[in-house]
Amino acid sequence: MALSESGLSSALEDVFTGQGTAQQAADDMAQAYYDYASNGVFGASTPTIPLASKTALSAAIYAITSNPLTGTADAFGAAWGASLALFWLSVPVSGVSGNGATIGCPGAAAGGLAAAVVVSNTNNTAEQAADGIAAALHKATMTVTASISIPPNPPSIVPIA
Repeated sequence: MALSESGLSSALEDVFTGQGTAQQAADDMAQAYYDYASNGVFGASTPTIPLASKTALSAAIYAITSNPLTGTADAFGAAWGASLALFWLSVPVSGVSGNGATIGCPGAAAGGLAAAVVVSNTNNTAEQAADGIAAALHKATMTVTASISIPPNPPSIVPIA
């Protein structure tokens, strides 16, 4: 499989049009990103993203969105940026292309900033917000690389797709 920006957007739009609590929305956004990210590939190898990464992402989103005093667009973007950086740190990767781990997400901060810009536009529809946030997160995620190797070969750096 491969990353699907449109699938992520659709899942986020479902969250934005839903009637759940702030906790449910945070859980659903984290699940949407987790499902999206789990479909990433590094050549013919795939990541095994720990469930703890999804839980941490949900907690960060909930911490921001549940408090009207701190729940600003900038805080939302910063939460996503910091969470993406942690989400992709040393994720195990295995498969035909070799085994290894992700190196990180260099575009995490920029993705968070782009998400903040989308959220700051209160005239956006749920679809527009979902499309914009998905585009920001997808662009950030496309900066993820993994160091993988098939012994005795040295590791190679492979981008996510």
